[in-house]
Amino acid sequence: MVVELAAHASPAVFDRLRQDVFTETDRHRRGELLRALATARDVKQQTAALELMLDDRIDSRETRSVVFRSTEDINWTTAQQFVRDHKDELLRRIPSDSPVSGQAVLAYVFTEGCKADQRDEVADYVTRTFAGFPGGARTVRQAIEDMDQRLARGALIESELRGWLGTPATARMPR
Repeated sequence: MVVELAAHASPAVFDRLRQDVFTETDRHRRGELLRALATARDVKQQTAALELMLDDRIDSRETRSVVFRSTEDINWTTAQQFVRDHKDELLRRIPSDSPVSGQAVLAYVFTEGCKADQRDEVADYVTRTFAGFPGGARTVRQAIEDMDQRLARGALIESELRGWLGTPATARMPR
C-alpha cells in the first residue's frame, strides 16, 4: 500500500516504479510494483501502466491484472478503450492453454465497468469478441452474470443510498 500511495503522490515516483518493473528480479516485488502502477487514477499514468501489457520484456501472465485494477469510471473507460485499441496484440500475448481462457477473461474489463444503460451493448460485444476462445463461452457467461448481479444490487440500493446522501434522483451516483 505504501508503494501504491507513493506512486499516486508523485509522477516522478510513478515513472521510477515503472522502470523498476523491468529490472526487479523478485517476482513478488515486481507484482507489488505492477499493482501500484495499475491503480493510477491519472489517465496518462494508467495508460503507461496498461502499455506494460504489450511489452515483451515482461511475461503477460504478470501484467494481465493491470487492466482490472480500475477504481473510477474514467479509468474503466480508459481500460476498455485500451483493450479495444490493442485487442489483437493482447490476445496474441495472453496464453490460451489455461483451463479458463486467458483471452476470454478480458470480457470482465467491459462487464465490471458497465452501466445499466450499456448492459445489452456490452453483453453483445463480449459475447462476439471473447466467447469463441477455448473456455470462453463459460467465462463470458460468468462475466455477464456478475455484471447483471452488480447492476441489480446497485438498482436495489440506489434509492436508499440517494436518501441517505441527500442526492436528487437526477444526480449521477458514485460507483
